[in-house]
Amino acid sequence: MYKHFNFHDRVKLQYHLDTSPRIPVVELTRIIKKSRAAIYYELKHNIRTFDSAATNFIGADDYKCPHLSKFPFCCNGCAKTRCSHRCKEYDAYYANTKAHQLLKKSRTDTKSRKEVIEMLDKYLSQLIIDGQSINVAMLSVNRCDFS
Repeated sequence: MYKHFNFHDRVKLQYHLDTSPRIPVVELTRIIKKSRAAIYYELKHNIRTFDSAATNFIGADDYKCPHLSKFPFCCNGCAKTRCSHRCKEYDAYYANTKAHQLLKKSRTDTKSRKEVIEMLDKYLSQLIIDGQSINVAMLSVNRCDFS
């Protein structure tokens, strides 16, 4: 079982959530061949929230749908056509785009991170060599303005 979801896995997950909304997570782990933790992570981090038409009148923040407190934590396949709460939907395209943006963000701007690490090394190393503890050295560095 691979930990990370690809687009094909996301489409499978969305299909099963749409067609059988109360499918047990154990069944999904068998179908998608992902761990339970991976499925929970995917749903927790890639659900899109939007207001329904009735939300403006009722006050969606006060009303919590009981279906959102248990697996699958989203409105996919919900039988209600007009709902009075803030809707949460799992969309494979949205989830895939969000995951790729996160990967791209984590891999960019490494040059500035290297510069920050070199600068911290320069200041922290000297303070630690002078006999300060790491915590005290970090407090001293946090008070400094490096610009």
